[in-house]
Amino acid sequence: LTVSITSEEPQRSQERTFRRTMNDRRSRVLRATQCTLLLGFVLDLTNGYLPGFPEIVCSPPDRLCHNRVGTALDLFGIKKNEEHEPSTHELSPKITKVGEAQDFLDFVAEDDRLVVVKFYASWCKSCQKFGVRFRKLAIEEGDKIDTEGDVSELGRVRFAEVEFNANAKLCQTLGIKRLPSIHMYKGKELLTNFSCAPSKFQMVIDSMNEFVDMSQEELKFRKTLEAGSALVDDVNLGLKENNGAQKPENNTRQANL
Repeated sequence: LTVSITSEEPQRSQERTFRRTMNDRRSRVLRATQCTLLLGFVLDLTNGYLPGFPEIVCSPPDRLCHNRVGTALDLFGIKKNEEHEPSTHELSPKITKVGEAQDFLDFVAEDDRLVVVKFYASWCKSCQKFGVRFRKLAIEEGDKIDTEGDVSELGRVRFAEVEFNANAKLCQTLGIKRLPSIHMYKGKELLTNFSCAPSKFQMVIDSMNEFVDMSQEELKFRKTLEAGSALVDDVNLGLKENNGAQKPENNTRQANL
């Protein structure tokens, strides 16, 4: 009997060690799952952004993050209040995806606010980094939509985006040669267009601030000044060409003398 007890003791010890190891693994997996779900919850509340980590974005936030939120709330036993007013963190920016040329024209002419359009390609890494900043600007300045897709808050600026591969003909018509590129419109009129690297995104903000509060009269005055400047350039170019044509004649006369 004594020998039998002694021989079973190591086996029981091994079983206890195995159970303890498995429980530890389950606990680690559970904690990792909880952290993942909690991260999704935080990303949703911050519209896909974490302070200090501007490149971390939940895409698309309106579906993935909300699914993570529901799972996280169930996991932690938190009941969501359906009757409260949505806060700013629960709202997403309205960035209209434009495809057809007519849709583009209709969007630009929808109202008199400034329109900022981003042209990008899904395969372009620079466009992806640019898109993070573009989305953040849309959150700050653009219309905001709730979880149902309804506009809850109007912004000073309307934002849109056009994917190059899916809309190559439209992009070629608009003269898009580099990505990412920005066009700004107001009252159906193109105000400015330029290509912009992510590191130069301040150009977008500066241009937006320049045009956002301009009235139609100011825009007309600006256009008149630009037309006058172009006329002066044409006159100067014509004078230079005339002067260049007269020099050979003067040289010929001097040679004859």
